[in-house]
Amino acid sequence: MTQQSTIADLLAAAVCQHEGGDLAAAEVLYRQVLVREPEHPDALHLLGLIAQAAGDLTSAAAGIRHALALRPGEAVFHYNLANVLRDAGQLDDAIASYRAALALRPQDADTLLNLGNALAARGEPGAAADSYRTLLQHAPQHLEAQVNLAQVLRALGDVAGARAAYQAVVAL
Repeated sequence: MTQQSTIADLLAAAVCQHEGGDLAAAEVLYRQVLVREPEHPDALHLLGLIAQAAGDLTSAAAGIRHALALRPGEAVFHYNLANVLRDAGQLDDAIASYRAALALRPQDADTLLNLGNALAARGEPGAAADSYRTLLQHAPQHLEAQVNLAQVLRALGDVAGARAAYQAVVAL
């Protein structure tokens, strides 16, 4: 067995444990990957997600940033970093990371939704509405985006727009 296949096998086993909810076992396996290849971006990223699940947002952000330094064109790394930053209350940085993810995957529904939510939380209902509208152009049946759009339009005083969005919610 070659070193690369060993790393691939370890990573696959770690992901299985991670997806199965055994984060402790997954962490052990990710760390074994890093012993063999200290700059493995997937292992660093996924360890960041485990740190996030444990509430260690500083370590989570550091791990995902390290992974991004190694593979900057990975949209999911940007997206997950944004979620960590949002959880840490760093909305400006989270919004920048959501936008970086969207530059790589412009129609990603989760990223558009979370960007809208972060913009709304930062007090930018107009920008949030734009994000929700973009999402709804690609996924018109997205209920949460429709509800959130109605709420930000209401906050903007756009009664007709809010009414139309709420009617779309009822129709869904």
